[in-house]
Amino acid sequence: MARFLPALLSIGCLMPDLSDTLDPGPDGATAGATDAGGILVDATDEKAWVTYDLDQDEFGGLEDEGWDLAFRRFQVDLAEGLAAAAIEGVTFEEVVDVPSEGWRVDEPDADDDGIPEYALGDWYDYDFDAHLLSPAARIYVVESTEGRYFKVGFENYYDEAGTPARLTFRTAELDAP
Repeated sequence: MARFLPALLSIGCLMPDLSDTLDPGPDGATAGATDAGGILVDATDEKAWVTYDLDQDEFGGLEDEGWDLAFRRFQVDLAEGLAAAAIEGVTFEEVVDVPSEGWRVDEPDADDDGIPEYALGDWYDYDFDAHLLSPAARIYVVESTEGRYFKVGFENYYDEAGTPARLTFRTAELDAP
């Protein structure tokens, strides 16, 4: 069933294109702070990745140096050489320390679905009946390209208008172990 998830997401997430109402950023991407204090990224383009540099708190493209996370639709990629640890069943506020175990990296496609096995690939839960994504009950800790540690918590896959692939997430730096 997991092999069909990308196709189901494409079908289940068909909604009106509201991109003409957005403020385009680099390469047409939209990013910025939300009213609730989260970070909004427009990952609606099916081909282009939008990158985020945790250290600089800024968005860019794959050609930019120093990015840590890349977003495209529901996929979240780590920059080469980076690792992330998932902490299950906690709130964003409860994560205060860098974990000593559970670190994983992006891996090549192992299940022949055409998508690499992303270390943050399980950031969401998928409701097959409603065809909706929702953030899973986990927070990630990512070591950035500059060797700093950040917790990353996903808040939503849809914006206030219901547009899919307009992810909202939060980050906060943690003290190095």
